Amino acid sequence: VKLASHSIAGPRLEIIYSEWATGIEKNQMKLEFYGDICKQNKESSLQEIFDKTPDLKDAILSALKINITKILGKKLTKSSLLHSVFLEFLKHCSEADREALCAESQDSLIDFSNTRYGAHMSVICICQSTNKVKKTIMKSFKGHMMEIAKS
Repeated sequence: VKLASHSIAGPRLEIIYSEWATGIEKNQMKLEFYGDICKQNKESSLQEIFDKTPDLKDAILSALKINITKILGKKLTKSSLLHSVFLEFLKHCSEADREALCAESQDSLIDFSNTRYGAHMSVICICQSTNKVKKTIMKSFKGHMMEIAKS
């Protein structure tokens, strides 16, 4: 999480994650975002962790929210690692957390829509938004439609 939230190391970590990391290594990188509680787990998704330890769901989600918010605050949103972690968070979080993070990330949805996970996450954020916010998002997409369609 320290490397992903660093302005110089973040893009390097993205190259490592997307080009050279194996599936096991990608899973370990995602587990780092879930907090210290999950670092020893061998599960590959957030759902498997919650099935194994349902009493830790709130603690894991709060740690994940803090880590995602830290990276969003630094505008390092082009990472496919962040996109996959953010999508898993949106699938399992409460309605209030979903609305808060979607509102916080509405300016970065163009960066998110370049990956499969990010595009899915963008759709969730757009669906959860109010009509006024949806209109703002669509206006921001106006000049980037070719990029989004090609990715």
